[in-house]
Amino acid sequence: MKKLFLPLFLALACSAYGQRGIKLISGSVAELKGETTLNFEFAYDEVRVGKFADEKDYIDKKKDEYNKKEPGRGDKWEQDWKSDRPKKLEPKFIEGYGDFGVTAKADSKYTLIFNTTFIEPGYNVYVSRKNASLNGIATLVLTSDKSKVIAKITADNIINYGNAVWGYDFDTGARLEGVYKSAGSSIAKFVSKNAGK
Repeated sequence: MKKLFLPLFLALACSAYGQRGIKLISGSVAELKGETTLNFEFAYDEVRVGKFADEKDYIDKKKDEYNKKEPGRGDKWEQDWKSDRPKKLEPKFIEGYGDFGVTAKADSKYTLIFNTTFIEPGYNVYVSRKNASLNGIATLVLTSDKSKVIAKITADNIINYGNAVWGYDFDTGARLEGVYKSAGSSIAKFVSKNAGK
């Protein structure tokens, strides 16, 4: 009985967290059948963070807290929060999408614009944790005419189920990297399945 518990737990965890809240809200992904490259762009329009309705309020609070503990630490934290996007988070999203056989290429026929609408940074302090998560909208457009929307897909409550199970994510950046990779992978899986690849 004990030998069956761990595999059963892992299977349930993966099914619960692997593809959460991926929904097609308009258009069709059928045009992407057979496409092996995709251009990627990222937006952060009106991002909510945790309990904060405005990302700026979250940044100001965290920066102030860190600067009070150690002068300059909050300013460095703010720089890292913003620079992590192009350096760490976006590449992880693309990596996750690439797990389904799609290569990032700027001159691809189609572009996926991923707009993050909500970020939960989470925390992990050994004895207590809260998973990082995100919500976003993936808009698939023609690269040559981005006003031509092929499909819109929502991604809600995406978490990194690997770290949710094992818990080795003590750094905020590491937690968010995992979440962005999960988002890319989950959307790619949805597109692949529904485009009939």
